[in-house]
Amino acid sequence: MVKIAKHVRFDEGMNDLLPDLVPPNVVHLQRTQNGEPLPAETEETSVDQFTFHLNPFSYTMVKGVQVIDDNPSYGLTLASDELNHQAYVTDVKENSTVDKMYAMHKSTLKNVKGAYLVGINGKRVFGKDDAISMLRQLYDERAENLQLELAIEQKLSSAETWRALAEHNIMEPSAIPDSDHQHQLFAG
Repeated sequence: MVKIAKHVRFDEGMNDLLPDLVPPNVVHLQRTQNGEPLPAETEETSVDQFTFHLNPFSYTMVKGVQVIDDNPSYGLTLASDELNHQAYVTDVKENSTVDKMYAMHKSTLKNVKGAYLVGINGKRVFGKDDAISMLRQLYDERAENLQLELAIEQKLSSAETWRALAEHNIMEPSAIPDSDHQHQLFAG
């Protein structure tokens, strides 16, 4: 039997420093100013300037299609992402409702396969089981239209994938962090 444990590290949100000591994230910011305190902002910030998103994806698209078949999955095959448990599309059945989002099956696969399923008919999806039950409910209600919100994430190159794995210790989550490891910081 194999057991998998997930560990979360959250360093910047809270600390146990005395109020007169500077938190580590502020020290990092001060280093960018050669040790000088950060200058005070001249403009006042209002709440209207902040934007909040309900999903972790930088880009989502909404595609709608008329229901054409009698399949409770509408042609979608879904899986659950091991890292964040989000539902994503692993396959689309040819000539199904979802397949008709694009003119050709090949185009549908190119644009939909691998995408995270973020919403169905305007409601948020929180995982594979949630998505399946929402699709089943729409099928039971004999919905005439289906609207999917998809998040298409850019695929990483092999080198980028291995760099990300090393950075997050995913391959060896129980390994003691290497004190000599130099994290890579890119500014662009």
